[in-house]
Amino acid sequence: MRIAISYLFLVFSLAFLFFGIIPGLGAFWVRSNWRQFRKRIIELSLKPFITYSDVGKTGEGLVGEYRFFGSLEAIQGNNTIWLKNGDLSVAANMENVRVYILPSFSFLMEDSDYEHLEELLPDEEPQSIIWAKISSLPVGTKVFIGGCLFFEKGRGIFKSDKNCRLIAVIYDGKRESIIKRAVWGGRQRNEYFNQFTIPSLITGSLSLLLTAYIMLYNPMLRIPSLFAITLSFFPIASMLPPGVVFYFFYKKLWKEGRVLRAERDLLRLPLRYFHGETERDARGDSGQDEACRISVFPSNEKCIELYTGSWDRDTGIIKCGSSIYKLRDKIQIRGSLRLGQEKRLDSIYTVYGKYTEQNSAKFIVKPEDPMAEIIAIPGKPEELASRCQKKARFYELLSAFFIFSDLVLNLFLILFVLPYYIR
Repeated sequence: MRIAISYLFLVFSLAFLFFGIIPGLGAFWVRSNWRQFRKRIIELSLKPFITYSDVGKTGEGLVGEYRFFGSLEAIQGNNTIWLKNGDLSVAANMENVRVYILPSFSFLMEDSDYEHLEELLPDEEPQSIIWAKISSLPVGTKVFIGGCLFFEKGRGIFKSDKNCRLIAVIYDGKRESIIKRAVWGGRQRNEYFNQFTIPSLITGSLSLLLTAYIMLYNPMLRIPSLFAITLSFFPIASMLPPGVVFYFFYKKLWKEGRVLRAERDLLRLPLRYFHGETERDARGDSGQDEACRISVFPSNEKCIELYTGSWDRDTGIIKCGSSIYKLRDKIQIRGSLRLGQEKRLDSIYTVYGKYTEQNSAKFIVKPEDPMAEIIAIPGKPEELASRCQKKARFYELLSAFFIFSDLVLNLFLILFVLPYYIR
């Protein structure tokens, strides 16, 4: 009896290791990597664009952190690329740099008043490739690059060091779409299925079958061997009837959670300009419900945040306290489809854009910075993002319940049937 319990412990330990721990650790690693990618893109959107004066500085060493949009001009040696934007060319040392390739898309984000990103963007994450594994790139490929600029041997060059990670993004379409596409799609569709999962599942299944084969020669180990064979079906158990019905619920709910997390990040995106000191923090006449903050884009444009309940969408007039602002460019509304905001747009909006004054009149216009935006959010972004986070967590827990139910039901049926075939 004691021997049977020991082998039973071995069987469950093998299953837990290969079907749980290894894919689980891989899931945390993958999610962390994508989180760092999104964080780095957002950090770089707050850095200045490189200029002639930056690449023409004298001396040696670090110049600072910059970003640059350009097209591939040439590849020099194995690790150096040259990018060009107009008359300005910069070099980048790509040794050990991870390159991200955004999925292709074909739409104009300005076509609709409301952002339908879930419908417009492909349901796939960007490709992530180490530069050394890229065999070739055509001249003219659009590249966004950001990180530390160094001055070496009389020239400025982007390169990574231990304190400053260089990032390169290959994209198509408009520059204005990059940050939204990176934040929306820069996450694994299902973290459990990562590069460690398939080898681990195969190894675990074969190990359990081999263990069962050995134990079957001993009649006292019949029960542990049946459990070993049953658990070896784990990689395909979720796709077998009748539990497969639960699998479709799991898949749907997991996607809902993923979309909500993406919406959460996009709702927080405009807030990045207001984490530090602002030029002005004024309250409207009605108190806390109306407010205006003004900060500065990295491109030295003034960015404004207006929290107002008075926006005439026909005339573009926004009232905030005693101040009146005029929308001069087309603005999109960003909310959460999962929170039902498209059907019920609140009367309170938070508006973001470039702030400018002309002849004592105040205007909100589209920023020249391609990684900034002119956007209106129904309600308060941080509160909406928090609701998205809570709902995403609920969906993820519910999806875990369904996949667990799927596996338990099917594995129990397999365990129930096996004794009739293995005697």
